[in-house]
Amino acid sequence: MTQKLSALEKGIRKAEREFVRVTHSTARALERDARKLSNQINRLNRSVQSNRNRLAREAERLTSAKTAAAKRKIRAQIKKFEQLVDDAKAELQEHRANLKPLRAQLSEAREYARKALGMSKALSAHEKEMAKKALARAKKKAAKKKVAKKKVAKKKVAKKKVAKASAKKRTVKKAASRKKAAAKKTTARRASKKKTSRKKTA
Repeated sequence: MTQKLSALEKGIRKAEREFVRVTHSTARALERDARKLSNQINRLNRSVQSNRNRLAREAERLTSAKTAAAKRKIRAQIKKFEQLVDDAKAELQEHRANLKPLRAQLSEAREYARKALGMSKALSAHEKEMAKKALARAKKKAAKKKVAKKKVAKKKVAKKKVAKASAKKRTVKKAASRKKAAAKKTTARRASKKKTSRKKTA
């Protein structure tokens, strides 16, 4: 049962890491595409502006041209620049149309990336908190064991002291009883000696 839970936890961690990786790589890819498209739009805008300036210059030249051949040549140039402007405008319109959904996707991807980062941070913080609690429990358990060992050691020391004291008392009692026995023997001997001396004198 616990093996299944452990496997599930590993699966969650793996999925979280994959989610963070994919969201960030997707956001980076979309940023690259959006930047590329924006650069193309800026380039086309510059091209349109440049061709408009050329058109204005050619229009000025047309008004000052005197011969029909020169006028035909200038009109051809004007037509060419107008075509360039129209093509650039059409391309601009297409790029702008592509950029709008791309920016929406990028915004979405960034939101997912923020969520993934938040989830990862929350999960890491939770794991750290759990590890701290587990360490605190282990320390508490170790401290209880230490206290229990000290109590056992104290009890053993107390028992030894009691045993020593009782042994000492027994030794003292034995010594006292031996002294009493010796004193009785001495008294008996003296009494017998006195009796013997009295008999002799009689």
